[in-house]
Amino acid sequence: MNKKDIILKKVLSNNERFASIFNNYFFKDNRIDPSKLKDCNIELTNESVNGEYFNRLRDLIKEGLFKTDDKNNNYVLFGIENQTSIDKYMAFRIMLYDALLYDYQLMNFKNNKKDAKIKLKPVITLVIYYGTKKWKNNLDIHSFFKLDPSLKEYIQNYKIKLLSVNELSLEELELYNNDIKQLFKFIKMSNTKEGIKDILTDNDFKEVKKEIAEAIKIITDSDIKFNEGDDEVSMCKGLEEFKKEAMLEGKLEGRLEGKEEARHEVVKTMHSNGFDIKTIAKALSLDINYVKLVLSK
Repeated sequence: MNKKDIILKKVLSNNERFASIFNNYFFKDNRIDPSKLKDCNIELTNESVNGEYFNRLRDLIKEGLFKTDDKNNNYVLFGIENQTSIDKYMAFRIMLYDALLYDYQLMNFKNNKKDAKIKLKPVITLVIYYGTKKWKNNLDIHSFFKLDPSLKEYIQNYKIKLLSVNELSLEELELYNNDIKQLFKFIKMSNTKEGIKDILTDNDFKEVKKEIAEAIKIITDSDIKFNEGDDEVSMCKGLEEFKKEAMLEGKLEGRLEGKEEARHEVVKTMHSNGFDIKTIAKALSLDINYVKLVLSK
C-alpha cells in the first residue's frame, strides 16, 4: 500500500467519520449509530476454478445497525473502497468483493447451523473517489457491452455507489462530521487557484486535528508545514508557505510568456496522457503546487 492508501484507511476507520460518510451520502439522516459499529475482517479468501486459493483485501468493512422508525432494524456490512484514480473495471471489482462477503457469511452460516443467532447480513459498498477528473463512465456492468435493449433485462447489472469528493457542493460538505468536512473540503478547494486563496481565510481550517492535517498533506501532495508535536494544527498558518510556493500573488500570471508557455503545454500534455501530478513535477523539476495551478487554468 502507498501512503495515500494507508492514511485514508487510518482516518476513515474512526467510527464517527465512517458513520458520517454513510449517513450523509446515502440516508441524509443518522441511521447508523457510530457507537454500534465494529470492525470486520477485511481479508476475504476464496477458491478459484483451478483449486487454488486467492485473497482479496478490502479497504474498510464495518458491521453496524441500520436504524428505522419501527422495530425492523437491520445489521448491515458497510464497506469503503478508496480510489485516488479512476478504475474503469471498478464495477467488476465491487461485484466480486461483495460476492466474497456474502460467501464468507454463508460459510460461517453452514459451519454454525446450531447457532440460531447467526443471520446473513446485507452488504453496502461505497467507492470514495478523490481524483479531479470526472468519473462518468463504467459505473455499472452493462456499460461495458453494446447491448440490444431487448437483451438487457436478461443480464444482471451491478452498479457501483460512487462518492466523488470534488463534486460535493460546499453546502453538502457542511453536513459531514467536522473531520471529514475539513478533509473533503480541502481536497476540493485545493484544485483551483481561487480555491487555494479561499482556504487561506477559511475558518474551517484554523484548527485541524493532526491526523487530518497529515491526511490533507499526503492526499493533496502539498508541502504544508506544521509542528509535529501538536495535537491540533492551524492549516491557515501552515499554508503561508504553500501560498508562496504556489505563486498565488501574480507570479504565475507574470510568467506566461515564451518558455513558460511551452512548459505549461508540456505539463498539460503529460497530464492528458495519464501522468499524475507528482510524476510530472518530478520529471520537470517543478513544485507540485505549481503543476496543480497550471492544470487548474
